[in-house]
Amino acid sequence: MLRIGICDDDPEIRRRLHSFCERFFGEEQCEVSHYGSGEEFLKKGCGEFCPDILLLDIEMEGMDGVQVKNILQRQKEKVRILFVTSHEELALEGYGKHVFGFLVKPFDYEQFEQKLRPAEEDLEQEERYVTLKMSRPGRQTRMSDILYIEADGKYVKDHLATGEGPLYDERSIGTWEKELAGSDFTISHKSCLVNLAWVKQILFIRVLAFRKHLCMWILKGRGFLKTTLKKKILLLDIFLVLSLLSYALILCLTNKNLNFMNISGNGELIYRRFFWKDTANAICSICGTFYIIGCIIIISFSSLKLITFGKMTLCFLIQVLLIFMSVVSIALFDLENLSDYLFPIWSILICLLFCFFYGLYKLCRCRKKESR
Repeated sequence: MLRIGICDDDPEIRRRLHSFCERFFGEEQCEVSHYGSGEEFLKKGCGEFCPDILLLDIEMEGMDGVQVKNILQRQKEKVRILFVTSHEELALEGYGKHVFGFLVKPFDYEQFEQKLRPAEEDLEQEERYVTLKMSRPGRQTRMSDILYIEADGKYVKDHLATGEGPLYDERSIGTWEKELAGSDFTISHKSCLVNLAWVKQILFIRVLAFRKHLCMWILKGRGFLKTTLKKKILLLDIFLVLSLLSYALILCLTNKNLNFMNISGNGELIYRRFFWKDTANAICSICGTFYIIGCIIIISFSSLKLITFGKMTLCFLIQVLLIFMSVVSIALFDLENLSDYLFPIWSILICLLFCFFYGLYKLCRCRKKESR
């Protein structure tokens, strides 16, 4: 049954609104509660007894209607509010989330009906049911309980806020998109429909022009972003390890085959030795530069909300270990020239240390924004 609250300090106005509500919704379809002040409503009408629609007077002794509205918003109560006021100029103070208009005293039923209609339509939209055709034939599921719909081969999976499921349906994601047109659902990916009413935070948005309209791509959740970030770092580390192994291998073969003791006096072999050593150093420098640039880009454009100082420090230490192990594993075969292998690596380590401090700086800024 529909719950309606009337909060007004004038008993006559409360009785008049009560009769209009029963006429609009039907006497047996709604339960109307009366409150003589804002304090009384917050004491008796909040929490599990919170009404679906609240007819709220702006001017009341003690706590006024705007203050009540602000408290409800802070408590994240989804109450559809229709303000009632004697002074139209006060309506400007009452704008906000879930406010569906202002009814100016004195009013008649036609004016009441016109103002209440948007709140009723929003309520019907929330209470709309959809039919799932596979999990249980003909099962009705409230649309507002669906978190998101995900394509799974020929079928789709409906993920529910109730914790049940996922429930399967034989219709395609395109069919669902058409059926849910005009609702809170939006296509966030070609294989996912998201209920925006359940979105708490958008971590990353990319807007693309597609088929003459704008499509908003929203990452499905924190886990996806976290996995993507790990993949990026892993790919960079693999690239660096392969580059350093190539550098160390070329240097080792050069030292073994073109040793100064064996090529003294042979200008061509000396030239080859310097050529291959310069090639190895160039590989180390170029790949190291790309690696550092990649680290800076990842830190700059990725969300760090899931990263802690401990995790970032651990990642830095692992990368330092990878750099040393990649080179030392080859240098063990050429201990006489160990210094040749380690010298170019110090520049990479210095740049990596800069990236580490840059990441700490970004992380500190991220934490300050969250604390606000």
